[in-house]
Amino acid sequence: MALPPFPVDDITLDLLDHACRGALNDEGGVAGADMTVTQLLDFLSGPSETEAVGSIDVTVPIYVRDEPAYSETDVIQALIAKIRTLQKEPHA
Repeated sequence: MALPPFPVDDITLDLLDHACRGALNDEGGVAGADMTVTQLLDFLSGPSETEAVGSIDVTVPIYVRDEPAYSETDVIQALIAKIRTLQKEPHA
């Protein structure tokens, strides 16, 4: 299953901006945002069956996603396309 192009609507851009301000802390949580960019991209990609394949320690399992997920490259390509579209629009 292929994903549609990464959305560049105001709500998604606000979520992305907020996620860019977050970082994982020592306890495995996120500081400064509700989720990391990677977690947001996974969330926006939709539901997927996942399988735990191991863990960093007993509190942080490692999962393998069995469906495609958005990547940072998808975000960059969508933003470039949006900028190019805006540049072509006549200025008011």
